[in-house]
Amino acid sequence: MAAFRLFLFFFFLLFYLQPSRSHESCHPGCDLLVPIHFPFQMMRNPPENRCGYDGFTVTCKNETRNIITFPFSGDFVIDSISYFSQRISITDPGNCIARRLLQGFNYSDTPFQPLDTRNFTFLNCTSDAPVFQSPGGVSPIPCLSSESHSFVALPTKRVGASNTSSCTEVVTFMHPSLDDSIKDSILLTWKEPDCGRCESDGGFCQYRYDTSSEVSCFTPFDYGLPKYERYTVFVIVSTGLCIVLFIIIIRRKIRSQGEESETEISRSTNTSQLENVAAKGLDSPTIKMYPTTVVDESLQLPKPTDNVCPICLLEYKANDILRTIPSCAHYFHVHCIDEWLKRNATCPLCRN
Repeated sequence: MAAFRLFLFFFFLLFYLQPSRSHESCHPGCDLLVPIHFPFQMMRNPPENRCGYDGFTVTCKNETRNIITFPFSGDFVIDSISYFSQRISITDPGNCIARRLLQGFNYSDTPFQPLDTRNFTFLNCTSDAPVFQSPGGVSPIPCLSSESHSFVALPTKRVGASNTSSCTEVVTFMHPSLDDSIKDSILLTWKEPDCGRCESDGGFCQYRYDTSSEVSCFTPFDYGLPKYERYTVFVIVSTGLCIVLFIIIIRRKIRSQGEESETEISRSTNTSQLENVAAKGLDSPTIKMYPTTVVDESLQLPKPTDNVCPICLLEYKANDILRTIPSCAHYFHVHCIDEWLKRNATCPLCRN
């Protein structure tokens, strides 16, 4: 009788599950390496799909690059997005981020803000200016320079201490940067909606209701399945319940063999529980068994092209401690990957 009631419960539950309106109907973007999902949304998505949050609209360029537009600074290519650290790296479509800074970078009226800022001064120098010859001198910015003159950008606090003869100050500006250099991209973060913890736990954010502005965290099973999948699941569950009923009848007839059957079921249950625990994350002793390396002064890395931590999107620096996942050889900052592995037993890049 109990098994029959369980059968009816799953029958009605699966039959009346509503189809999902969620991210399955939202365009994933133009660049396969930078998937677009909530809070970001593609402009081509119908408004009724409610795929993203205000201020996070993305467009396509040549169907290969994701573009985000700042009201006062224009278009930028999305270089990378870390949904669990809530950071976005943007670059100039013309590959000259310095020119965009010279024109004035303004992130007002956007949901983004810099992690930190530095004051920089642009200088227009002759090609043989002393600033290029002194020890620890700077390099000209190629996309702004020519044979007759060279543009450089120095931290404003260093301008007075540098030999800037043969140079003319052009402009001083505030630049989003974590150090005293100008990179090829700009790193920004966002605070609302706050979905970092949800993403790191394997979930995703979405509007709670079709007409509400409230954002909640969901797992892939919180939404209903498409109709054909519901019938597939129904057949599988029905078959499983029939097997359970058959086992119960057999056990009643051959009760003498019940202890052996119960032992086998208990072992299966314990194995399932251990697998569930493993899927949730690893314990500290296991994590510490993964090998670590220290970045030396020459910044030699196992893979020279992988010089950015995929979790925090910061470049590796000298004396940084990296931890490698042996099964796939991907490596990360120790403090980033340790926090991830405590909640997930998979690599954040390849999910192995």
